[in-house]
Amino acid sequence: MKRLSGVLIVALLASFTMVACSSKDSDSDDVAEIKTVGTDDVTETEEVTAEENVEVTITADLLIGANVDDIITKAKEDGIDDVTKNNDGSITYKMSEAKHAEMLEDMKNDVAELVDQVLNRESYRDVKNIEYNDNLSEFTLTVNQEGFALYGQESLVPRLGIQGILYQIYNRTDIDELEVKVNKVDEETGEVFGTTVYPEGFGVAE
Repeated sequence: MKRLSGVLIVALLASFTMVACSSKDSDSDDVAEIKTVGTDDVTETEEVTAEENVEVTITADLLIGANVDDIITKAKEDGIDDVTKNNDGSITYKMSEAKHAEMLEDMKNDVAELVDQVLNRESYRDVKNIEYNDNLSEFTLTVNQEGFALYGQESLVPRLGIQGILYQIYNRTDIDELEVKVNKVDEETGEVFGTTVYPEGFGVAE
């Protein structure tokens, strides 16, 4: 099974408080695990309430190269009080479904803010328009093709890729189904002259 490289995971964790993904292959240790603790599963010793019923575990192999203590500190600063560093090197977060939904919405707002900044910044003067779908799996940049490549504005492409991949992971997309496309369209011809598909665009490990 393909998995995101450790370098990419560290980059995603550095961008946001946490990364989470679910996999249909329950025997794999290579992915982060999300599970919702339902009320039927609650025992007297577990004491898990409806206000704290989303559990996220980031496995140790995805945290290689990351400062786990810094990640935990950042999570708590962002309002996730129940963060545990496990003996095997993994990290487990617990939060309410409302908090989980809030963080998804925050990710969408971050993308909207990024797009607004790009379209109003001189350093991205050759980016004329940015469109994207609701689940952030496809972005389309309309650009002045020559200027976009000449003045180093290509760095926007992986930035959007990271935003989209992070949202897909956190929105519980199966890791084998992760795909974010960033299309580049020439403003004069209206034709697509380049498409980068992530996570392959970052590099993956088998």
